[in-house]
Amino acid sequence: MRQIPSLARIVLFFTWLITLSTQLSADAMKETLFSDVNKAIADANAVTANILSPVSYGKAKKLYDRADDRYEKGQSIERIKKELAEATGLFKKATDNSAIAKLTFENVLKARDDAAAAEASARALKNWTEAEQKFSDAARSLELGSLKRAKDKISSTEALYRKAELNAIKASYLSETKALIDQATNKRVVRYAPKTLENASTLLASAEKELNENRYDTDYPRSLAKQARYEAKHAIYIASRVKLLQNEDVSAEDILLKSEEPLTAIASLLDLNVQFHNGFDDPTKAIKARIEGLLKDSYELGERKKEIEFLETEIATLEKRLGIQSERIAKQEAQKNKLREVTGLFSKNEAIVLRQGNNVLLRLIGLTFNPGSSTIATRNFQLLNRVQKAIDMYPEFRVIIEGHTDSFGSDATNHALSTDRAKAVREYIIANMNDRLPTDIEAIGFGETRPIANNETQDGRAKNRRIDLVLVPNA
Repeated sequence: MRQIPSLARIVLFFTWLITLSTQLSADAMKETLFSDVNKAIADANAVTANILSPVSYGKAKKLYDRADDRYEKGQSIERIKKELAEATGLFKKATDNSAIAKLTFENVLKARDDAAAAEASARALKNWTEAEQKFSDAARSLELGSLKRAKDKISSTEALYRKAELNAIKASYLSETKALIDQATNKRVVRYAPKTLENASTLLASAEKELNENRYDTDYPRSLAKQARYEAKHAIYIASRVKLLQNEDVSAEDILLKSEEPLTAIASLLDLNVQFHNGFDDPTKAIKARIEGLLKDSYELGERKKEIEFLETEIATLEKRLGIQSERIAKQEAQKNKLREVTGLFSKNEAIVLRQGNNVLLRLIGLTFNPGSSTIATRNFQLLNRVQKAIDMYPEFRVIIEGHTDSFGSDATNHALSTDRAKAVREYIIANMNDRLPTDIEAIGFGETRPIANNETQDGRAKNRRIDLVLVPNA
């Protein structure tokens, strides 16, 4: 391939540089030239002046587009400035007109917003288009100074928007529910879930009746339509489960055992070990009691946080009055920022980052070992690399690596396994962090002595099998 001479390359480079500089200058010039009109457009759009003041807004838009076209063609700047000034004035006029139109058309605008929220422009296009045309005509009449003509034209517009909203709601909720009921009928759901399907049909009929008879209150019929849609889906689901019961390969026992799984999963998250020998009542009561306790604790914690925030504000105010530089608050804010930064290193499935007084705890929930093994698997390398980044952010802190197990197995075996795993993590970090002295990193095994969850459940035992990394400030 032929090489371009050095001089030619330099010429090409400077040509490119000049072209880029010229383009940047042109962009900056246009931004300055169009700044006032762009602000006027933004203000007009914020109050929907294109709808409420279509005459002034339309004229302004034409002037703006013409000026923009002239600029792109490199025509007279003075002429462009003149057109932009006219456009700016008209956009401002449209904004002012919109305030008057909003007062005049208040009820119609409310109906329009409701129709828009129901997606009438997509679900009831014919009704929406008719209403929009009438509204535009009324807005033009008002803007041209004919209040009487505007009111005459707007008189039926509110009803048109309400009709558009009604038809949109019907299309959105009733049509889908009707389709679901038809689907259920084709699948012979009535044979397996007749009561639920009948309930869906009754709710659908009630929703349609309410929509037709009470057109200005759509919240209640909308709620009925949603319930009807749910019951139709519910009927289809129930039918599928009943069909399973009739399947020779699936026993009633299998179905019952499967139905226990959702409650078992919820109970496990709440650290409860539920049993079903007396049915669902006892597990349900236990779960409800635990949730009520958590809600109460959450409320009390919220109240304590409010008290702490109030006291911190009082302290800050007192320090300000005394002219004391608040090093304490600055230090706390720096600690919070660093903690947020460390938290951002990990996904929710990799690690939980917590403050423990002046210590920082990294609970490495994503760090797992094969049963009975203390060998670090390659799947854990990425997580441990992020752990090293977290340690780097605390150069003045010592590192304590804690190993923990669940309660299955003997005390001696669990203590030895937890110690070996903590040591394995320590050796990995030391080998990959040259700036850390081995004496700064300690490994301790606690076996099963410090559980954080219920060892009677599978999920609880999984939580107890863990590596905790504690960053402790040097004394």
